[in-house]
Amino acid sequence: SKGIQEALALRLSQIAWEDGIRGAIMRCVTHHTFSQRSCRMMGGQPVALLLGSIPRWVSYDHDDPAEREPLSTLLQWVPVHPAEGTHALVRPQGMAWMERAVEGIQESRTTPPADALLPEKSELCATWSGSRRLAYVHVTRVGRDLVSRLRETCRWLLGGHIAHISVFLPGDVPHVASVHSELQKMGLFPGGFIPGYLRGRRDAVIYQALAWSDLNPERIKVLRGDSEDILSSVLAARAAVARQPDLELPRTGSVSAKRTA
Repeated sequence: SKGIQEALALRLSQIAWEDGIRGAIMRCVTHHTFSQRSCRMMGGQPVALLLGSIPRWVSYDHDDPAEREPLSTLLQWVPVHPAEGTHALVRPQGMAWMERAVEGIQESRTTPPADALLPEKSELCATWSGSRRLAYVHVTRVGRDLVSRLRETCRWLLGGHIAHISVFLPGDVPHVASVHSELQKMGLFPGGFIPGYLRGRRDAVIYQALAWSDLNPERIKVLRGDSEDILSSVLAARAAVARQPDLELPRTGSVSAKRTA
């Protein structure tokens, strides 16, 4: 029930505060806005949107099987003990809303300085769930071969019938922003960021690939405000990928969105 969920949320917040936790990332489904409202009550700040990250055969709230489709998830960061000092974070093209999101997480970010000499080899790790048709790629070191490594990995995953890929890139490496157009050509588009997600408490910038053909953006519901900006930006980024004439990964269709007060 609503009362039990609110009581659990308050208790979790208390435990996080007592244990000195920096913050927590909450995953909110977007076929309704209840979980988003609960996160907002806890001080949650929207930081990313993963389009179609839950496969269509997962049932929520007794929905009609005939109307099931991939569900999207809005990631919200709930700050508890914000990190001190200033950290570096790149802003991918078209993600201007990230400036306001940084203010919302109550931490300071700056544009990272120019890249020093990059190592030749990137380091990354891919994990996946065949039953849910999703995969995660964590890049722990950015090298000069970043684009080719991601191309090889994403092709392999999609060839194995993976339908959604989330790529987590170090947010303090300027090279990540400089290869935006190459990632876009591959079929990857930005989705936001997660504070302190990678090893060494480095921010992760998220890119994603989506192979679902039946995602209906009209059914993505978000609250007004920052969530609207994220939704608009991510859908626009996906549409830009779909317009690529020589797209290397499966094509995606044109999109629009529904906003909910």
